[in-house]
Amino acid sequence: MEYAMNRCMSPTMIAEYKRILIPQERMQEQLKEFCNFFMKNEKQQEISNAI
Repeated sequence: MEYAMNRCMSPTMIAEYKRILIPQERMQEQLKEFCNFFMKNEKQQEISNAI
């Protein structure tokens, strides 16, 4: 994707785009938190349905 951006966009636009991107590590942390939240709720729902 970066190669395609470099061919189509000005260096200023590329710098701005990179500046507003969420760091990959943070994005992975947020995805993990999001998945854990739903897995936790799913388990609670299964327990509630079993009762």
